[in-house]
Amino acid sequence: MVEIPVSPSDTSFASADKPKRSASVLVAAGILFSRLSGIIREVVFSAFMGVGGAADAFGFATRIPNVLQMLLGEGTLSASFIPVYSNELERDEEEAGRIAGAVATLLALTAATIVVLSWIFAPQITWVIMLGQTDDPRFELTTSLLRVIFPSAGLLVLSAWCLGILNSHRRFFLPYVAPVLWNGVQIVVLGAAILGDWEVDTVAVAVAWAVVAGGLAQLLIQLPTVKKLVPGLRVSLRRSANVDDVLTRFAPAVGSRGVVQISSFVDTFLATALVFGALGSYAAVLPLYLLPISLFGFSVAAAELAEMSRRSSELEAVAARVVPALRRVIVPAGFVTTAYLVAARPLVDGLYGWLSRLFDKGFGTNDVTAVAFVLTAFAI
Repeated sequence: MVEIPVSPSDTSFASADKPKRSASVLVAAGILFSRLSGIIREVVFSAFMGVGGAADAFGFATRIPNVLQMLLGEGTLSASFIPVYSNELERDEEEAGRIAGAVATLLALTAATIVVLSWIFAPQITWVIMLGQTDDPRFELTTSLLRVIFPSAGLLVLSAWCLGILNSHRRFFLPYVAPVLWNGVQIVVLGAAILGDWEVDTVAVAVAWAVVAGGLAQLLIQLPTVKKLVPGLRVSLRRSANVDDVLTRFAPAVGSRGVVQISSFVDTFLATALVFGALGSYAAVLPLYLLPISLFGFSVAAAELAEMSRRSSELEAVAARVVPALRRVIVPAGFVTTAYLVAARPLVDGLYGWLSRLFDKGFGTNDVTAVAFVLTAFAI
């Protein structure tokens, strides 16, 4: 481990740059609530829908909107917008507000254009993600669900912009706990479906609308705080050197996220080539798979990014934050990985199997076994 020497005259500088756990704890707390609500949503969804055709159709329909959200949303903005905005915030708050307004306008226009085009060409998009299987009974339902869900991607992209603003102002808890609303709306709809004994196709469509409503709620709960922090925020297409810097960083960030999405599509295509329910099993595992990654990895990274951006020219200060941050990632993630490897089946049965048995719905013993095998593979 490399030690950074600090002379007595530099003690105040070192103290100011010592990594603080409070920020990452707030991020982790917000992510924990949102991920747990996501697991509850997936548990209720799988308990009602099982891992059959309707669950597959819903999984197909969420793939392309997820791509838009990932390409334009949180990860890309973290790499392009937050560093520029955080750095300018230290020097000129008025200019930082102009940057925020211009980026929000560009994001909104781009997302709206893609949403409209995708609504028009939904059958063709479904044809691609289902490998041309137009005679598949899931095809029509997938197309309908895709048209309903797609606007939510634009809302979540703008929600990610809010997250960038709030993180830069050291407001960490709100943007990461806001997805609880997104999950909560879907859980309410699923609860109504269980009590009302709805048909599975009807449930899929209702949950698709809940995805849109939840995305709107997630955005609206953050906007008042953003407006308070950036009082000079204006919708604008004004270009400046800082906005151009964001756009310059945006292209490679989108490219790197694109590689991740290609991998995700490969997963989808492989699931499509297997049996009915394969994609449903994959979707049931994802919340568990993403929980430790987000809770122990992303929480630390998100908390450190804005601070490192502020001190990007001070290499010693940046280096001093890295090793302690890595320790806070590796140790707990190792414990969770071990738990998934050792106890995958009882964990899956405890989450999904009991509720299906309680309501006599679609998640059976074979489904529990299949999902447990998938979770074991993801743990590795």
